[in-house]
Amino acid sequence: MQVDPLIGCRIGQISLVERLGHGSVATVYRGRSGSTGQEVAVKVIRDDHTQEERARFLREGQAAAAISSPHVVRVFGSGQVREHLYLMMELVDGESLGHHLINAGPLSCAQGVRLGCDVAQGLSALHAHGIMHRDIKPDNILLSQEGRAKITDLGLAKLPTDSNLTSVDALVGTPLYLAPEAILKPSTISIASDLYSLGATLFHALTGRPPFTSPDPFALIEAKLEQVAPPLTRLRGDVPPGLVALVARLLEREPKARPTALQAMRELFVMGPPVP
Repeated sequence: MQVDPLIGCRIGQISLVERLGHGSVATVYRGRSGSTGQEVAVKVIRDDHTQEERARFLREGQAAAAISSPHVVRVFGSGQVREHLYLMMELVDGESLGHHLINAGPLSCAQGVRLGCDVAQGLSALHAHGIMHRDIKPDNILLSQEGRAKITDLGLAKLPTDSNLTSVDALVGTPLYLAPEAILKPSTISIASDLYSLGATLFHALTGRPPFTSPDPFALIEAKLEQVAPPLTRLRGDVPPGLVALVARLLEREPKARPTALQAMRELFVMGPPVP
């Protein structure tokens, strides 16, 4: 088994002690302070990635550093060690919603309400700063051991001061959870597009699948552009009517018909106040 050369590496007072996860661009480690024992997550990217990937990585730190919300993973700082860029982040002991759904299946309705309320609150904080996440999906939501949700991975986020890193007509995000307008004309996306992705994520969390699925990407896109999202009740009969209606509004094809993150959070809170 190949040994990770960064295990044992020090970044200031932080030692990298364990690899937590690895993606196509970055690797996340558990870091521990030698003086206090405090643990953090350290996200690392090598400098042999493209300029676009490096720029997105740094933008993630810039976006998250501006947000103070219990439902957005905090970034404490960034820097470079050897040839590696890194972000020092809040450590969330738990798993992604995506992993949870694979391992444990759909959430209960009460868990779905709490999840939606948490993510809507995190989105409300982002949107208040003019930040669009652009890639809300189960893999980008972390669940703590207490079951609370935190939004992570702002690498595709659009900041109010951004000049586009990619062409305005480039497709950005994950098609299963993207809003129709983000597919049809990416330059027209808005904060309402994040709310569609929240609706698709809630649909998946409650039913075990996204609202539109197809092994053919072109058929998937065609369905999103031409069909109304199926109601939750088609796949699950015990979802409360208020939650069914809210998810349907989040999945409206017309962006103006969707609620804001704050409106969604308020409606979900009324359905069942989250456990502190």
